[in-house]
Amino acid sequence: MTKAIFISFTISVLLSFTGKTQEWRDSLNMARTAYSNKNFKLAFQYYQSAQKKAPKNVNLANEIGQTAYRLGDFKAAAQWLGKSKIKSSKKQARVHHNLGNSFMQKKEYSQAISAYKNALRKNPNNEKTRYNLSEAIRKLKEQQKNKNKNKQNKPKQNPPKDNPNPPKKDKNLNKNKNPKDSKGDQNGARLPNKSIERLLDQLTRAEAATMKKLNKGKEAYGMVRSGKDW
Repeated sequence: MTKAIFISFTISVLLSFTGKTQEWRDSLNMARTAYSNKNFKLAFQYYQSAQKKAPKNVNLANEIGQTAYRLGDFKAAAQWLGKSKIKSSKKQARVHHNLGNSFMQKKEYSQAISAYKNALRKNPNNEKTRYNLSEAIRKLKEQQKNKNKNKQNKPKQNPPKDNPNPPKKDKNLNKNKNPKDSKGDQNGARLPNKSIERLLDQLTRAEAATMKKLNKGKEAYGMVRSGKDW
């Protein structure tokens, strides 16, 4: 009874594994068929599905990256090609070459230069890679030159202008003002009451002193009269 259960379990596991293996292989075959028919969108979907179902030792990153590049998704192409694990030097050179092309399409010229250099390390005789490398270097210099120009031509910030609409004067400020004081305000600040009293006192004293002098002079010439002479 125990053997029968073990055999049944083993068969079910094998069937399950075979089923999963068949699933990812079917997805892979459909992806390759779609790619050959230039249906890159469908191929990309099937490739991703196949990679998810495939065993851990199966790496489809190179094919998925190539498909993404053909599809025009250069960001995905760069990501997948970067995950590629190919042992052959020539194939590795091709992967790095395509990775460089993806970065060129994204205008990431520094990364493109690095990818092309890696490709030439694996395959120094590839003239296409060498040409693309020179183009990437030229494009990077051009990009940096344009950045510097933009910095130089950037307009300086002007100081803030005066407010074209200054705040209106409050009409209520002069409501409580005594209209009699308006004359005093024309030539300067109005004198306080104490200052006025002090000034009048000084004038009165000066007038009294003047009258005293005049009376003394009249006495000398015999002209004294009672009362004011004005």
